[in-house]
Amino acid sequence: MSQASQEEVWAQIKKDLKEAQSRLPVKPKDIGRATWGAATGMLGKAYLYTKEWTLATAEFQKIKDAKLYVLVPNYQDNFLSSGDNNAESVFELQYQSTTNGNWGSSGTANVQRGQAWEPDIAPKGYTSQAGTSVNRWVFDLFMKEKTKSGAIDPRAYATMVWNYPGAKMYQDDFTKAFTGEYLNTIWVRKYLNFDRTSSLTPGSWAYATNNRRIMRYADVLLMYAEAENEANGPSAKVYDAINQVRQRVGMPDIQPALTQTAMREAIRNERVLELAMEGDRIFDLNRWGIAADVFEKHPEYRSNSSGKFQRGKSEYLPLPQNDIDTNPAIKQNPGY
Repeated sequence: MSQASQEEVWAQIKKDLKEAQSRLPVKPKDIGRATWGAATGMLGKAYLYTKEWTLATAEFQKIKDAKLYVLVPNYQDNFLSSGDNNAESVFELQYQSTTNGNWGSSGTANVQRGQAWEPDIAPKGYTSQAGTSVNRWVFDLFMKEKTKSGAIDPRAYATMVWNYPGAKMYQDDFTKAFTGEYLNTIWVRKYLNFDRTSSLTPGSWAYATNNRRIMRYADVLLMYAEAENEANGPSAKVYDAINQVRQRVGMPDIQPALTQTAMREAIRNERVLELAMEGDRIFDLNRWGIAADVFEKHPEYRSNSSGKFQRGKSEYLPLPQNDIDTNPAIKQNPGY
């Protein structure tokens, strides 16, 4: 079978999503099943990725008009088990929490088969892994602007843990939990269950209960703002969408009378503040066509100090060798 082009793949994705949109229920009987809103949001996202701005805006507008979703008052509720399947969730991956290992005994199997595995982001000392830290530029972006009351953006505390007064790592005081270089490291907070004493309790593997959010209404609003800005410039609709996201956490409204370019930058920054650690960044950089520019200008952004972003290669992962071996018509991605 010959290798399909990107255009053919995107056409099939959109066709499938349109069919799903027409068949899926608005409100399913079983919590966690995909819905009309999930299909509509993903269809809008597909149009966003292929730069069909007007079509993307139309799909996101359908979600807004349906009034099925709202921004929950407390931003952090989106990443705690107590907030699973809340009013902001458009689509989320349901994680089970059992200690009998019926989803597989290894952490990798748990992730692949739908069971949360917390140690992959928990910091060193609380997990069997090396831990995941937050790049300094993300922290600096959070600190750049204060809320209307002069406080730090509350999303920072829900996204990161660093050495601030009263900070805790799980149930330990931050300054007692870490020393040396780790005391000055910024760690991932989002999705960690801080009511636990460690990511490894109660057994040898973590059995986290918080679901993985695939698409939230806040993301829909920001994608709507982006598509509308690209299609028609920074209209009142753009300001309304991005300001809804900011108002939820007490941040001031975006400066009025921005140019399209300035608004584009504001939306991109807002996506970092709202969606950091949710798995969107590299895909955003790729679809904006700036991944190589960013990593070449800022090599410190690399997550792996021994790696180097290579323009024309690192934007994509290699195709599985098994697929290439079984089908000689498939060509490997450039650079591999």
